[in-house]
Amino acid sequence: MMFVMDSASAGKKNTKKTMDFMKSVAKNVDVGKETVQLGMLMPEECIPESESFKLGQHPDKADMVSALDHHSDDNFASLLRNMRRGAFRKRKGGRFDAKKIAIVLIDGKLDKPIKALKEARRAKIKGIEVYIILVGIEPPQTEVRDMCDYPPQKHFFQVPDYDKLKDVEDSIIELLCDEL
Repeated sequence: MMFVMDSASAGKKNTKKTMDFMKSVAKNVDVGKETVQLGMLMPEECIPESESFKLGQHPDKADMVSALDHHSDDNFASLLRNMRRGAFRKRKGGRFDAKKIAIVLIDGKLDKPIKALKEARRAKIKGIEVYIILVGIEPPQTEVRDMCDYPPQKHFFQVPDYDKLKDVEDSIIELLCDEL
């Protein structure tokens, strides 16, 4: 499972709230070499590439949560392309027979939603199940809503602000546990 985060404009405080959300999800799933492997892609403005990590790099729940604790391609379509092209590869910790899930966090409106939609569709063709969490009160762009897998009621979530990410944690964890 890869977390893909569009938060270059979210700021340090909201990036921390997103990291807390990811930690909470990590604490509630069975992280391990033979079970769930977690990874993360974020814009370089949010986190240096040297601090990002690939699937399986953190072999258990405690190590994963610790790595997220220590986190204090320049556009969103590039992040999705990088996720699709390489994040689930064996040399990056992926397993051939494992289910591929992307939890994509989007902050507000995308600058180039059509490019992001194309990359999300390519990811789906590659067998990656895409969940979208949109942060903001504006109605979602059509392309953002179309980025998630079908049915959207199961794959698309919207919260008004980063403090409300907690409100979707249980739903995400439940869906993921059912899927895995």
